[in-house]
Amino acid sequence: SSSSSSSYYPKEVIDPHHHFLDTANQPFQTFMNKFATNVTYLPEDYTRDVIEPLAKVGVKMIGTVHVEAMPDNGVQEVAWVEQMMVTMEGSSSGNINYVKGYVASANLTDDTIEQQLQQLVGTTSKLRGVRWILDCVGKFENGTTATHVATTRHDGIDLLKSPRFEQGLALLEKYNLS
Repeated sequence: SSSSSSSYYPKEVIDPHHHFLDTANQPFQTFMNKFATNVTYLPEDYTRDVIEPLAKVGVKMIGTVHVEAMPDNGVQEVAWVEQMMVTMEGSSSGNINYVKGYVASANLTDDTIEQQLQQLVGTTSKLRGVRWILDCVGKFENGTTATHVATTRHDGIDLLKSPRFEQGLALLEKYNLS
């Protein structure tokens, strides 16, 4: 029965890492569209695929963290997700704004990193950190190396060795971010 199976599960969960995509319609997702052409995964999909099945076994989703999905512009991505969540919260479908935190996209070596961080913090009070995939063992070679596809944005350059990376990293403390 549902009540006996629910004892195997926690009563509440937080999903610490998920993404929303709309590569066909969002102008800030052109990079991702190269790898996930015309892919759409929106809050209603997440609700159907994750929240509703959990609820059926007695588990309540109390919050999630939306992690950047390699957007061309991290500020635009966060604003897009925030707008979808506000729209859901105001709908009659009974959905709630379950995104409780963001890890946004930001290249810490960029000349405008401080302005980007200011814009991100100004977009939502739920910003917790930034991510820019750095793993680099050389150029991305279509999955034949351990290098992540995201590194094609800086292909073959080890940003961790850049003094600009250290400067950008130091700014995270100023904005209380990880």
